[in-house]
Amino acid sequence: MDKPDSNWENLLKQMITRARQKSLQWKLSLVMKGGHQSLDYTEEQDQKWFHTTKLNELYEFNEGCVSAHGRSPHAQMAYHHGDIFKVLPSNVKVVDVELTADECARITTSVAGRTNPTWTQITKEAEIEKWLCRHNNCHHHQAWNDRSPPPKDHSMTSLVNTGPPSLHLIF
Repeated sequence: MDKPDSNWENLLKQMITRARQKSLQWKLSLVMKGGHQSLDYTEEQDQKWFHTTKLNELYEFNEGCVSAHGRSPHAQMAYHHGDIFKVLPSNVKVVDVELTADECARITTSVAGRTNPTWTQITKEAEIEKWLCRHNNCHHHQAWNDRSPPPKDHSMTSLVNTGPPSLHLIF
């Protein structure tokens, strides 16, 4: 049978060694990468609707998120409403869109009249925070964007009761 005292001492030595190694790695990482600093700017799209002919998708920029709309097989240049969040491809062009009664989007800009997207740089700390909050709210509530019903009250209650403390303040 092993001596419990010696195992305990070895275990304590190993824990101290690991803590020193982790501290050293943290210090080296800080020297190599530099300290963390706050976000000093972000960019927001100036336009709302974009189209790419390569993928034949329509993109909508709304509240900091880009959602893709797939092409409708039943109508020419009409796109279904859908909220599949994607990164905006590099080859998109700005388009004007008309929403129809059946919630389809129809492009009204001719191919020759399409321009490249432009961005606005946001540098004020309060505006950056507001923009990031809008983006995070849109991104983390995806289920509500596709016009499906919101979660039932009992699921929201269970989320509040079992979730992290920050959720208690939200609901």
